[in-house]
Amino acid sequence: MGLPVSHGAQPNADDGGDGDMTDLTRRVTVLEETVARMEPLLIRIDERLNHVATKSDLEAMRGSLRAEFEKGQADTRVQMEALRAETSQRIESLRADTTQQIESLRADTTQQIETLRADTTQQIESLRADMTQQIETLRADTTQQIESLRADTAQQIETLRGELRAGLAEKPGRFFMVGTVMTVFALCAAIVAATVAGLQYIQPVS
Repeated sequence: MGLPVSHGAQPNADDGGDGDMTDLTRRVTVLEETVARMEPLLIRIDERLNHVATKSDLEAMRGSLRAEFEKGQADTRVQMEALRAETSQRIESLRADTTQQIESLRADTTQQIETLRADTTQQIESLRADMTQQIETLRADTTQQIESLRADTAQQIETLRGELRAGLAEKPGRFFMVGTVMTVFALCAAIVAATVAGLQYIQPVS
């Protein structure tokens, strides 16, 4: 802002020293008034400049921000390492627990399998004993039936033989002799068939 220019009368060379002093006094008065009007503005500018950061303030702020960033980065790194260690510990604990549970399950399963094997073996032995006893009983019954059938057949043969001798003594005809022989063969075939059928029941059990 420039100083106001006075538009009063220009000093005259013919005037004396009093004229020069009067004009200088007037100029000083105008200058004082101008400075008085500018003083509040200068005060406001000074106050505003007090709140404006200087280069040194910016450098200090930059250093502070850099230090805070590095500190935050270091804290984050420490937290990440702590998290990694905690995660590794939890994984190892979970692995140990899982391994223990698997081993416990394996032991229980093995014990159950052994118990089932023992029960199955016992049931098989019991069933084998029962079947052996039933087979022995059936063999005894079949042997008895075969012996009874053999005895009956032998008796019938003896009876037939006696009848045949009696018939021969009376000189029987041809048809009587053929029928008698066929009857004897039929009885022999029945004895053989009964013996073969009974042999499959009296084989020894392995």
